[in-house]
Amino acid sequence: MDIPSAAWQRRLDRMPEQPGRPAFWAFRSLVRLVPTYFRLRETLARDRRMGRQSVLVSFDPRRAGPLQGVPLGGIGGGTVTRGWRGDFARWQLQPGCYSYGAVPADQFSVAVMREERPAQARVLYPGRPGPPVLRGWEWGMDGACATYHALFPRAWTTYENPLPGLRLTCRQVSPVIPHEYRASSLPAGVFAWTVENTGAEPATVSLMLTFQNGIGAPNDLAGGHVNRRFRLDAEGGPIVGIRLAHANRQNGLRARGRRRRTTKIRSPSPSPPRNGRGSLSLPAPALRPTETGRMCGILSPDTRGWRKPAKAPLPFPGPRSGPRLPRR
Repeated sequence: MDIPSAAWQRRLDRMPEQPGRPAFWAFRSLVRLVPTYFRLRETLARDRRMGRQSVLVSFDPRRAGPLQGVPLGGIGGGTVTRGWRGDFARWQLQPGCYSYGAVPADQFSVAVMREERPAQARVLYPGRPGPPVLRGWEWGMDGACATYHALFPRAWTTYENPLPGLRLTCRQVSPVIPHEYRASSLPAGVFAWTVENTGAEPATVSLMLTFQNGIGAPNDLAGGHVNRRFRLDAEGGPIVGIRLAHANRQNGLRARGRRRRTTKIRSPSPSPPRNGRGSLSLPAPALRPTETGRMCGILSPDTRGWRKPAKAPLPFPGPRSGPRLPRR
């Protein structure tokens, strides 16, 4: 895959030695902002009395950190940022509301089956969450085997042998198109994967995206969230995926009834996902030696929502299981 030479790049095991920090305001600027300070303080107090989260964060500056990447999503439609190390670390799904923090379950994983060999699986992230979070997953990918490339509005991550005899390329695409402001404002993003079998034996490769219904905030544990599988008949073949409906209780929405923010995870696949309701498995092509295959998944919000409350939490793969392989 051709990656532009002008793209910024960093290997996943090379952390910045001296990350930059935002400069503090000069004294003259602070003096001029004194009237604004009192107005903001009054607005924050009013929002607090009304029991809603304020979008003003001037007195609580966000520390994004040096791990961010190219945001995923159209212009003005909200974004989700997948950091250069492979974790989803920044959320801006409502105007003015930003949340920083990675959710350990939001990961891509790969699994491979070869004849007369046990199946292998690996989470495509060089880190490891603290115990006892997802201890049964196959963490520990060597960060030296992967490189992140960024050139807005696209990003590429190349993986060289995350599992023996396998080369992967993830292309992240957002709908930012010159002179097409309608299409450029679509709140959607695409992950297009290229899989190459560099081994000497045929291999069946499966990619899986696990995505938690929430952003790691306390509201995730409050209940009322719904995960549903769906199937759409399209011209190029059926599309299957998972719709995540999230009950949003911030910004004063309690008084107006239960509102849900929904997200779709879709894959052009002839069969429904077989990894349970908390994950989506992309089609598993059987690749001969030196053969290349392609897979594609779409992440986008859905405005229709759900009205039925969740009967029970929908789990991710069990604590002792890694990414499951679809049957051949």
